[in-house]
Amino acid sequence: MAPPTICVLGSVGVYRDGELRSLRSRTQRVVLAMLALAEGRTVSAAALADGIWGDDGPQDPRAAVHTVISRLRSSLGPDGGVRTDGDGYALTAGTASDLARFSTLVASADGEPPARRVAILREALGLWRGAPLGDVADTLALRADQTRLELAREQAREALGEALSALGRHDEVLEVLAAVGSPGSVRSERQVALHMQALYGLGRHADALEVYQAHRAVLADSLGLDPSPMLAQLQEAVLTHQVEVVAPAPRQAPPQPTVGWQPSTTTFVGRSRETARLDDLVVGRCTVVTGPGGVGKTRLVTEWLQGRPGTEVVVVDLLGTVADGVDLAVAVALGLRADDRDVRAGILEYLAPESVLLVLDNCEHVLAPVRLLVMDVLRRAPGVRVLATSRAAPRTSPGTPAAPGAPAPAGAPRPGRRAAVHGPTAGAPSRRPDGPGGPRRRRGRLPPARRAAVGPGAGRDPGRNARHSRVGGPPRRCPGVAGRP
Repeated sequence: MAPPTICVLGSVGVYRDGELRSLRSRTQRVVLAMLALAEGRTVSAAALADGIWGDDGPQDPRAAVHTVISRLRSSLGPDGGVRTDGDGYALTAGTASDLARFSTLVASADGEPPARRVAILREALGLWRGAPLGDVADTLALRADQTRLELAREQAREALGEALSALGRHDEVLEVLAAVGSPGSVRSERQVALHMQALYGLGRHADALEVYQAHRAVLADSLGLDPSPMLAQLQEAVLTHQVEVVAPAPRQAPPQPTVGWQPSTTTFVGRSRETARLDDLVVGRCTVVTGPGGVGKTRLVTEWLQGRPGTEVVVVDLLGTVADGVDLAVAVALGLRADDRDVRAGILEYLAPESVLLVLDNCEHVLAPVRLLVMDVLRRAPGVRVLATSRAAPRTSPGTPAAPGAPAPAGAPRPGRRAAVHGPTAGAPSRRPDGPGGPRRRRGRLPPARRAAVGPGAGRDPGRNARHSRVGGPPRRCPGVAGRP
């Protein structure tokens, strides 16, 4: 089972197995929000009790908090997600949250070229599902955090507007600013300047001046202030037609990621069998690398790509992505604009004539939407191959055969702790893989050089397998040659 993703950028809940699961208890939602907002730091039992009950707490608040934590752990599933640390509690190391993902993306956008910054910030803002903290935002202990989160989203939108303005995409700047603030409210100078520049860039000079006048009126009525000298100078530049704006530029193809997108300073040994298996399987339409967390799935794929320069690759890191954000994450990686039309349709339209390897990394917590997306891609884009990594293989319908990964070396106590590679084999599996004439019996009569390549389904009509390849579809698990996964 995939680990949970804690969600606070909207209603408080937990994403697991591709769906948002709400916590029925408001008390649990408050505690989970406080722990997620602490971002790994310990929150004392006293602080949690104060956040839950305020001045109306029970006689033994520490014991009551312990009971709430115990029930919260049960709600989060077998992974728990909450650890005890002295007199307090914290999220376990590695527990994902949409807030942590948002903060990481926004920080990584700094210093990037405008086009890349737009893609990163769109992905970050796509994590939001509504007002932060949902129905627990009015909790006294969370009010300051709710304001902080709203400000962070507003600043991310402003940064996105600046990046779009630098690309001359003034119509999109207006779309972004439409979601910031409300009519009659005091807006930041940054927003007003972006609004005026975007209108001027679109040739709407009179509208740009009206924005300035409206801002000046709101400042005078609310605070008794005048606009800053910077905005006054911008108004003068609009009047004299001396505003420097970037003309809209033609769209460019999305930048291709560097092969080996996860740099490493360590050596990579002992995986020759798995990399060779990838060589055999990635020629098919869909391959999945599975294994427990930390076993090295991403590293295996990275190192495999390092040895194949010239491969056209698009990498989509789904770590921290929620189910509703899978399509948007792929669109961002492709450099597509998220407009009012269906994002899935835009992805399929873009990929249809392409011949690329689409790498979907960290799929375990969004298996259901990834499965549906991959099936559509395989049907609509015949030149696209998919290589995914996940802690668990997606449950799919039959259609594309699968081969298990190589087991651990002899003597290893738990062979399942190595990354396993699943994908189309040289032939589809027979209905009775262990029956008379099945591959396990024929395997002993093959030359040694071919024995390792024989899995369930070897020796079937290659023409039939070719039809499977054309139809496509994510793989399914089949019994292994040397042992069952």
